[in-house]
Amino acid sequence: MKVKFTKMHGAGNDFIIIDDRAEAFDLNSTSIITSISARDKGIGCEGVLIVRLAETFSGNDFRMIFFNPDGSRVGMCGNAARCVALYAYDKGIAGESQKILTDSGVIEAKILCAKPGSEIVSIRMPAPSKIIEHNIDEKKYFCINTGVPHAITIVDSTISDLDVVRIGSAVRYNATYFPEGTNVDFICDPSPDAATIKLRTYERGVEAETGACGTGATASALVLMARLGYTSPVKFLVKSGDVLEVSAEYHSETDSFSNVYLTGPARFVAQGHFESDWF
Repeated sequence: MKVKFTKMHGAGNDFIIIDDRAEAFDLNSTSIITSISARDKGIGCEGVLIVRLAETFSGNDFRMIFFNPDGSRVGMCGNAARCVALYAYDKGIAGESQKILTDSGVIEAKILCAKPGSEIVSIRMPAPSKIIEHNIDEKKYFCINTGVPHAITIVDSTISDLDVVRIGSAVRYNATYFPEGTNVDFICDPSPDAATIKLRTYERGVEAETGACGTGATASALVLMARLGYTSPVKFLVKSGDVLEVSAEYHSETDSFSNVYLTGPARFVAQGHFESDWF
């Protein structure tokens, strides 16, 4: 079967998008997911997005199903949602304002700029969980779910020399605190007056550091607001060199958040097709 695909990236976080509104793609084909995600023998990406029609009368424009490169299906991905929103707008599936059904709930998206090379997309994130704290290897980690779980720690100014894969994988596989695994985010020791804050992320399912992570940026911003007194919005300089902005309303009396938004660049990279029996 010939399968058309589009490759995109959101702030350096790259994805393969498959338009499956005809529902011809086998969602149980994890071998195809892992094969096309491979950078050496496949197309290469940090996630595969399947676009399908939303359930009738649901009020949503379409459904996004997200797979990690290891074939695992997860609730959502912030940068993937921003990319698929731009894709849907470009293909006429949805307008500038959208409602996207994900496994973590409904994501509201808005195309702020559609000019080629300057595209900016904002999404309203699902309601986050409460923040809990764990001490792991003498480091404090703030843990929060922003659609997927994240463990956030603050490191000193040598973040560029940090062994993200070694430390991140150890925390990700810590069965005591994270029996189902977690993503791990490292915030450079932040200064409240800094224009941007450096952020690096080890992603579960990719099992590596990625160029950016939308849910990680969101989780990190919420921790800074709730535990270090930062004000909204918070801007992060991610590994790719792009900037992700997170805005939210923090309610100290209930230690909760509302109106959480993730905004940043999204770009088209390539399009083509593959034969399903190639893999």
